[in-house]
Amino acid sequence: MELSEQILEVRPQTGPTKRRSRNHSPDQGEKAPTAQRNPAVQFVNMTKKFGSFTAVDELNLNLHKDEIFCFLGHNGAGKTTSLNVLIGKEKPSKGAVLLNLEDEQYDVHDET
Repeated sequence: MELSEQILEVRPQTGPTKRRSRNHSPDQGEKAPTAQRNPAVQFVNMTKKFGSFTAVDELNLNLHKDEIFCFLGHNGAGKTTSLNVLIGKEKPSKGAVLLNLEDEQYDVHDET
């Protein structure tokens, strides 16, 4: 098969698109805007140090259910360290990582 035969045709979406105003209140079945929902995961002033080196400095981040999130950054920016703190592999030097599950909130690193 030649390269020219492998090209896929892309067609634009047809039909009307539904637009909402900024003050739109969600209908039943629609999700509320992100600002009105509780985040599923919260990084609250999370800092991680290794000796005198600060890998992550006061990260504040809210991740919401049913949303796609991507960590982008250069080498050494603290992406992997932040995820290691989230999964419990590392403990934060300062701050917290909170999980909001079924109307209850859990600190990832709480020993109780």
